[in-house]
This record gives sequence, C-alpha cells and structure tokens, in this order.
Amino acid sequence: MNLTIDIALQDDEFTVIEENGVDMNILLSRVAGKYYATSDTCSHAKIRLSTGFLSGHTIICPLHGARFNLHSGRCVLGPTNRSIRTYPVSVQGDRIVIAID
Repeated sequence: MNLTIDIALQDDEFTVIEENGVDMNILLSRVAGKYYATSDTCSHAKIRLSTGFLSGHTIICPLHGARFNLHSGRCVLGPTNRSIRTYPVSVQGDRIVIAID
C-alpha cells in the first residue's frame, strides 16, 4: 500500500503523517533536500519522536536522547540498540509517496 501526500517540507523540518484523520505513526522528515519516513515511536521508551528534534540525518528522542539514523532506522546512540522502522519514500511531481506494508 502507498500513502500519497501533498506536503512540502523545508530542509530540517518534519511532520507526523495522517491519513483520513488517522495518525499513521509515521514521521516524515526532510534533510538536505531528501525525504525520509520512519516510525514516530522511539524503540526504547515508546515516546513520540515528533516531540524531539533533528540533528543532521538523525532524529533525537526527547526523553533519553536516543538517536536514530533517518535512512536506516538504526539507533546510533543509546540507551537502546533497537532500530526503528523505515519506509521507502519517492517524490512524484508535487506529491510524496510513502510505501507501507
């Protein structure tokens, strides 16, 4: 299944994705002109990553400071070693397409 979204983000911005008013638990980020889609939930404490902040190509959890790579979802700084889910993203004209299973 694909989510097609009409959202334009500036570099170093992110947003939570909703579909028909339903929170999809997907965080869409843009860094250096490229879009990334990840889970919006920290794998350590189940906190919304959308309440954290971006630092380069990482999203930082606001609770304990876990850092996750936006491309791979890999935790690059603990307190956890569990990755977060990532989703393939493509840009088609003015729309962003996120492939979800």
